[in-house]
Amino acid sequence: MDLRGLLLSNPGRPVIVTIAAALLLGSAILLVGDWIARPANVVSNGGQVFFIMLWILMAQAAFRGLGWVRIAIVAIFSASVWGLINAESTSATLANLTFVDAVFSVFQITALLLLLLPTATKWFSCISALRKND
Repeated sequence: MDLRGLLLSNPGRPVIVTIAAALLLGSAILLVGDWIARPANVVSNGGQVFFIMLWILMAQAAFRGLGWVRIAIVAIFSASVWGLINAESTSATLANLTFVDAVFSVFQITALLLLLLPTATKWFSCISALRKND
């Protein structure tokens, strides 16, 4: 059976991919909510809009089966970790994390782990193969 037949025989998006996309969208919603609730904590409105749009894009990409989303999340998370390591005081930076920051990070890490599971990886591969054939 070819890949198109395999996907057509099981066309559904894996639940874990849907959950991961919802978590990524939840990250954007958290940013909007935190921005509305505590606008004084936002250092840059432009940066806030950028990251809201970025997480909406990531959610859409995951939902549509675009495999690059996993690499992008790793890159963004790596940049965050790099910033934490290079902070003047890592412990002070961690101590200043808000509840929203912590939930935001948990959402992203959980979404990434779900998108790296074998079921999701297989689905992303099938979607990629179908796109190449079209």
